Amino acid sequence: MPHGLLWSLAHPSAPVGSGLMGTLHLAVARGTPSWPEATQRLDLAGRLVLEVGLAELDGLVGDSSQGPQLAEVLDRSELERFGAVVAALGLPPAALEGASALQCALLMITLLWPVPGIGVDRMLAEHATAQGWSVLGLETPAEHVASVREAPTEDVAALLRAQLQAAEGSPWDRWRSADALSRAYRAGDLGAVVREWEALLPGLAEPWLHGRNGRMAERAHLLALEAPTFVAVGAAHLIGEGGLIQRLRDLGWTVAPVTVAPEPPPQWFFASPQPVYELRGGAPDA
Repeated sequence: MPHGLLWSLAHPSAPVGSGLMGTLHLAVARGTPSWPEATQRLDLAGRLVLEVGLAELDGLVGDSSQGPQLAEVLDRSELERFGAVVAALGLPPAALEGASALQCALLMITLLWPVPGIGVDRMLAEHATAQGWSVLGLETPAEHVASVREAPTEDVAALLRAQLQAAEGSPWDRWRSADALSRAYRAGDLGAVVREWEALLPGLAEPWLHGRNGRMAERAHLLALEAPTFVAVGAAHLIGEGGLIQRLRDLGWTVAPVTVAPEPPPQWFFASPQPVYELRGGAPDA
């Protein structure tokens, strides 16, 4: 199983200087897991490529309006529970009128898992922008969401029910789940990242990971043949037979791990509709 978040890319027909990084979209720690080696390689490439261009990220939920409606996915008691959760999160019922089940699930994710700070993708994009480097996307927003929109109804139902259960649970349970994902990420344990990601977002692994990796690998390949490119995608996209590491190797790339210095223990935050609690060293302050 590949281990590590930062990888060098080399190809006989490509200019030198390209790299690959697995990111974490959720900002689940104070600050960002930034290593000097990562920003050095980004500066060496002089061009950043994310899954979707940074300016387009905020439109992703809006592109997910098609697909089955809530009443097609949840039974009556679940719909009542969902309405209570929406009200508890401060959303008026009219805010979700006409929304698809997938749209509701993605909105729940953004409401349940927000925390202070920025995700790794945005951290890299801000660094690239400050240096004057280009920030491109491997997919359009429509492509990004289409693979999930085409997911079977039962997968959308599993995702929505998982978010409903998380919303009804303890904020500390959500913090522990986010904490487990972030610790796996910081350790560079890609297998654990995938397991924790699938636990948080069941039903999305097949369409949102495997369904998109082929397209992203092909486009990353073409971009890196053209000019040095630093490719940053969610860490769960990297591993497995259909992951970007193997797909790029199949396209003739040498993909080698880059050793990075360990980081000090992070200071964790969890944000909920209640006041924000600061957690240091993995445990709440007394």
